[in-house]
Amino acid sequence: MKLAVLLSLSMILTAVMAQNETPEVLKAPSQPQTVPGELIIKFRPRITDIESSQVLQEVGLQSLRTIGALNIKICQSLTEKTIEQVILECEASSEIEYAEPNYKVYALEKPNDPEYTRLWGLNNTGQTGGANDADIDAEEAWNVQKGSKQVIVGVIDTGIDYNHEDLQANMWRNQGEIPNNNADDDNNGYIDDYFGWDFIHEDKDPIDDNQHGTHVAGTIGGVGNNFKGVVGVNWSVSLMALKFLDEQGSGSTSDAIEAIVYASDMGANILNNSWGGGGESQALKDAIIYAMNKGVLFIAAAGNEGKNTELSLQL
Repeated sequence: MKLAVLLSLSMILTAVMAQNETPEVLKAPSQPQTVPGELIIKFRPRITDIESSQVLQEVGLQSLRTIGALNIKICQSLTEKTIEQVILECEASSEIEYAEPNYKVYALEKPNDPEYTRLWGLNNTGQTGGANDADIDAEEAWNVQKGSKQVIVGVIDTGIDYNHEDLQANMWRNQGEIPNNNADDDNNGYIDDYFGWDFIHEDKDPIDDNQHGTHVAGTIGGVGNNFKGVVGVNWSVSLMALKFLDEQGSGSTSDAIEAIVYASDMGANILNNSWGGGGESQALKDAIIYAMNKGVLFIAAAGNEGKNTELSLQL
């Protein structure tokens, strides 16, 4: 429980540090954007593959990939109809439970923290002119708990620089997979997923080409007491790299859903999500419920817009 609280506080710390460093901030468009021509389709239970293929053909859709755990298909429209028209046709089908656009989502912040003494969100002595002790009491918490390698945190983001000197020792490694042997050793449908997976390029390498995910990973679990760089809220933890945002910090709801399902199936205890900006998605909600039913704690950032988010979402 204490570790879960520490990780929850790490999300707050990310926002606090962003305010302190006045970084470049990635803001989502004021109106939800969608991946052109793509939809997320959920079929009703007991619909066969042949039946679903027939339905998709009737409404002018082509299946791109399937998320079997949720009975969801990511589809591309082959017609000149608007997405709204296609959705109406899908909703008229008795075989389809729901259809929705594949929304774009975005990383929420892009800060840079060079050294521990400047991380006033962890331990505030007024070093930057702020209020003394206006922090998350990290040092007090470390006297009780510094984290554990047994806790797996899925960082759903732009990937992680798994070679970083302050992160390498805390990277999760898939013990069921032999790295770089071009085989799916653990039969989970992903080849050589040793550090995690890149859901954008559908490959084994979730390396960070934006640095947003690496920053978030460092906040959660930068190695402590190693005379290098900074320290994370957890000195010891297992960071699973789940890349679904590109080098510009943008991605799709469908890739986020795949990352959530993958991490939940691969034993993640906690999922960190520092992104937002898409429209309301039942498919994303289904993925979060899937994770919750496996005992996974889903943590999401509040955003950069300064809005009052003290609302309760009933899943």
